[in-house]
Amino acid sequence: MSGSFALVKSVYQNAVVGAGEGSEFTLNSGIDNSQVKADFNYLGVADHSIDFGTGVSHYRIQPGDLKPEPGAGLNPRTLRHDRGIENYVYANDEIKLSDRVSFSAGLRYSFFVKPGPETVYTYESGKPRSVNTIIDTAFYGKGDISKVYHGLEPRGSVKISINKYSSVKLGYGRTRQYLQLISNTAGITPVDIWKLSNTYLKPQLSDQYSIGYFFLRPDNAYEFSWEVYYKDLKNQIDYKDGAQILLNPTLEADLLFGSGSAYGSEWLLKKNNGRITGWVSLSYARSFRTIQGNTQEETINNGLKYPGNFDKPVNLNVFMNLELDNPQWTFSANFNYSTGRPVTAADSWYLYYGQIFSNYKGRNQERIPDYHRLDLALNFNSKPSNGVETLWSFSVYNAYFRKNPYSTLFKHYYGKPPGAYKLSVIGTIVPSLSFNIKF
Repeated sequence: MSGSFALVKSVYQNAVVGAGEGSEFTLNSGIDNSQVKADFNYLGVADHSIDFGTGVSHYRIQPGDLKPEPGAGLNPRTLRHDRGIENYVYANDEIKLSDRVSFSAGLRYSFFVKPGPETVYTYESGKPRSVNTIIDTAFYGKGDISKVYHGLEPRGSVKISINKYSSVKLGYGRTRQYLQLISNTAGITPVDIWKLSNTYLKPQLSDQYSIGYFFLRPDNAYEFSWEVYYKDLKNQIDYKDGAQILLNPTLEADLLFGSGSAYGSEWLLKKNNGRITGWVSLSYARSFRTIQGNTQEETINNGLKYPGNFDKPVNLNVFMNLELDNPQWTFSANFNYSTGRPVTAADSWYLYYGQIFSNYKGRNQERIPDYHRLDLALNFNSKPSNGVETLWSFSVYNAYFRKNPYSTLFKHYYGKPPGAYKLSVIGTIVPSLSFNIKF
């Protein structure tokens, strides 16, 4: 039997600086994750490989800390830290049934605790959640538990070898996600809010089914894979129209919950030997959500399914590495293409009591322009000398100056349809020179 123990510490901090005259501020947020885990492998049983382990993670999230500059017309505001503890145990057994068939079965059990201090609001039944429908407040002090979630996560797969070079694999797996990412992608800079499951935010559940074909030539020169999958998603999160995401102590009142599905197919062709190596990967993937609430305010797209925020059907990646006449020199190229992500766009404007309002025909019914980019690199790898090896690399990011849109914004032009313009974060070529030394 073999095993390993690990202590993991991860800290992410994000700061948004406001520079508008009279509203200068710094908005800080972040997440701190500490983890302890132990994993073991046991080979004492013939034709069995048993993996098992346990772990515990502690999450501490700062959802928002607003610090105005002196003289700014803003008030400081700090939201309470969000804390959670996740425990898990798992076991997995890989069984070789014959020379051609192997089977893997596993079970994971996770247990999530939401400790205090915590404030939980009770909203009036039968009405949309909002600040105006709060009817009671419960306070949980330090050491109290406000909410507990737990459940089993089974998984299994079967691998059938067709011959020495190819095989078919069928799989199923369930996962629970207690940490949610809520993104405001319309901002000039990405503003991400991490939120833990609580009384109103249930863990997201995913049941994935897959089948794949895999081929590897005997000389390892080429490999090919093709996989098809389907995901059934529960407790998906989206926003109400006009939701306030930042510095919102009652964020659950601006969120909506429903179901979702995702499906797709992925292909990979890889060349491993020769002066030219590389791969081509292509995927067609769709992701949809359905939010059907008790009222129109709590329903999106009239209860019909709509594309999720990360629904990008076509994704293509092409990588090539060329060994030049001098094998110490190599040239590489990487090309990426993907369908533009969905956005919610206004199709018209209207005037109401002197104010201009946007009219939207549905959530995520339009797309930003497609994304594509070419990166090039010239590398020099020296021959090892006295145990020292150096690597020089000159690379060019975005070689043909593509202004890929980060987001699409809209502006009203009187007497005309809504005008759209795109925001590109890196819309030009970016050269770089790097040096690495190994000893």
